[in-house]
Amino acid sequence: MRRGHIVGVALCLWLAAGLPAHAVLLRYSPKVGDTAKYKVSMAGRTETSVEGMPEPMRMELSGAIQYTSKALSETADTVRIETRVTGGKFTAKAAGQSQSEDVPKGKVVADMDRRGRMVKTIESDLGGKSGAQDFMTGGAGSWSSFANFAAFPEGEVKAGDTWSDEMKVPSVEGGPEINLTLASRLLAVAPYQGRNCAKIRTSFKGPLSFDLPGEAAEGSEMEATLRGDLVWYYDYESSIYVSGEGSVGMDMKMAMAAPEMSGMQMTTKMLMNIKLALAK
Repeated sequence: MRRGHIVGVALCLWLAAGLPAHAVLLRYSPKVGDTAKYKVSMAGRTETSVEGMPEPMRMELSGAIQYTSKALSETADTVRIETRVTGGKFTAKAAGQSQSEDVPKGKVVADMDRRGRMVKTIESDLGGKSGAQDFMTGGAGSWSSFANFAAFPEGEVKAGDTWSDEMKVPSVEGGPEINLTLASRLLAVAPYQGRNCAKIRTSFKGPLSFDLPGEAAEGSEMEATLRGDLVWYYDYESSIYVSGEGSVGMDMKMAMAAPEMSGMQMTTKMLMNIKLALAK
């Protein structure tokens, strides 16, 4: 190759490297009637300290949930999504003992906006426990919707761009109300598993509010914070979450008000590693 050709090729490569990567507009627009199948795997632990007890109570958790996501209808601004839990199992290990439970089947119907944020719960029919106990032991009412915790930006973005958002996740029946502050970065726009995907990293943090059952709610005080760091691959052409992986933690403090436990302090810490995968 002549020297002039080499210089010309090098100049073209240099110019191409200096050009910004193409921008994309990320929107949630699944086709009505389409169904995607997912599996969420989890492994982690909880530690609970109660005032007056010499040792904290530790528990290891592992398991998986299978669910489907189907677009039922849409308007110009929202998509109605049915999330149906189809199966799964969790195992809890504590004090040398192990216990496994099947995940109860059920469904949640909710409206999502075009930025992938849940705006309204229409219907909730999930079995099992409720409230804080469900959330800390991997209940279906908590984990099957974690793919919705990465809101898209308002306008076009390219690799390296960042954005932030505040999001309120409406609670399902018996579940927590969650208010999150999110910080996201578009890491790349590239093919992944045969799909054109946006690779997004999102960190979030915010308070949770639980409805405590029965007499425990009277006079009791509770503070809880949720935090997480997740990386997602999103097929922006088909509006499908292809995969996701990261960690989610929760810190909770509670002052009991029941007569036999009045003034007693309880602290719980939870850390879960989660992985979402698109199933065939």
